[in-house]
Amino acid sequence: MHGQQWIGNERKRQGEVRRRASAKKSQVGVPCKSRKTSAYQLFKSNFFKSTLARTIKKTDGNSGLQQKANEVWKTLGVAELQAYEDQAQEANENSAPAKTETRKKRVKKLMSLIRDSIDQLNDFGCPSLWVGLSDGVPQRYFAEGVGALAVDETFINYTVSGLINSVAKKTMENETSKLTPLPGKKRKATKRTKKTCKETNSAIEAAGTEGTTNSQARVSSPKVDYFELLDEEEKVMCRGKKVERSVVHGRQLTQGWHAFEIIEVVDSSPKAWETFPGEIESGGYIAWPVANIRPVRSGDVEDQATRKKKRKEVRGLIDQLHPDFGSGSPSALAQLPRKSRAKNI
Repeated sequence: MHGQQWIGNERKRQGEVRRRASAKKSQVGVPCKSRKTSAYQLFKSNFFKSTLARTIKKTDGNSGLQQKANEVWKTLGVAELQAYEDQAQEANENSAPAKTETRKKRVKKLMSLIRDSIDQLNDFGCPSLWVGLSDGVPQRYFAEGVGALAVDETFINYTVSGLINSVAKKTMENETSKLTPLPGKKRKATKRTKKTCKETNSAIEAAGTEGTTNSQARVSSPKVDYFELLDEEEKVMCRGKKVERSVVHGRQLTQGWHAFEIIEVVDSSPKAWETFPGEIESGGYIAWPVANIRPVRSGDVEDQATRKKKRKEVRGLIDQLHPDFGSGSPSALAQLPRKSRAKNI
């Protein structure tokens, strides 16, 4: 029936039922503004604050805690029940009008839930931590097992360093947005005609050929494209570009080390240095000693390809001219005795 509903499932099963009075249509589905305090409510409030309740909640969960509270409630004596009844009556007489839940109270509830969840995760072998701000005040909560994560490279590299990088990036954006250009007039760009460009270029070429000697001539060095990162045995682990960073994976760089952005992984099983550990993967960052890097320029890449092509052509000619010699090199052929060399030739 609309506007009426059964209450008390236990009484319904026993045949002792009670109906609420019919409510107005305007009040149907609207929660009551105030609720009287009961003796059972006061008992449960005190019971849930006890040490026993916390232990039961960790082992059996909320359902086990409710069941245990009902069992203890049924075993209370007459004097204890009467004491709770008196407290409830006094609370109802002195109760103030019900107020809506404030933001501060809601935040406090949620933080309490976070702490309970972190404790339960820690019991299941998942140590966790929580950090945040509450009205501008920094808050944190750590599980007991978080100390074991200090030696976990994955946790440090991906969790801690990711958080630090995100905060640092936001800080840099805020700082750069506040910068203002230096005072003074900007130089006005002037459009140059083809004739002016030709005259200027010819004047520069003439001055360069007449006014400089061979010792003073400028030698344009090719631009460094990237660096090869070598291990202790000078084996190439990966290739990367230099980046301006003072902290890599949560660690401050010391003298003789530099930060690199990995653009290509060369070795099948690359390993980082023990001083600054971390996983080597494309797109990531790694710290590397300056003594174990090798610059690679655009000209060097072309020269390497040319030398490799010529070496292949020479080896093919050697195989054609000296089939008995196999895949030997010209240097090995030169080291043979003269008689043997003459036979091979």
